[in-house]
Amino acid sequence: MNRLVTITMALLLSGCAVNGHWSSRDTALEISYQIVNALDAASTARIEDTPDWTPVDGTNYIWRLEEGVPLTRAILGPRPSKSETYLYFATLGVSHWLIARSLPPKWRAWFQGGTTLLSADAVIGNCDNGLC
Repeated sequence: MNRLVTITMALLLSGCAVNGHWSSRDTALEISYQIVNALDAASTARIEDTPDWTPVDGTNYIWRLEEGVPLTRAILGPRPSKSETYLYFATLGVSHWLIARSLPPKWRAWFQGGTTLLSADAVIGNCDNGLC
């Protein structure tokens, strides 16, 4: 997990020097997203360590693929391994950074803020399900 955070931060900091349109606000929003993404990864990875875990029905997820199935669970399955979980969230983190870098400055804050809120809601859902 420490390597993931280190690599993500290195990517963020190296990218900030390249694009003149990347502001300190963009950096703060991206770091906020990456922190929430890491929390989501850590709490989701705890599923493997909790053999009797089953999701609580009616948790308050903002983003669902279909009723009752959060998007990540639909992709990873009901009992993902830690390696699958960390690979998924690392890919998500790098993809988020690349998308944010390619967006016009006017849209970037909306993308970063919106995805941070969605990920924070997933972390809250994980905590409601006893994974924190």
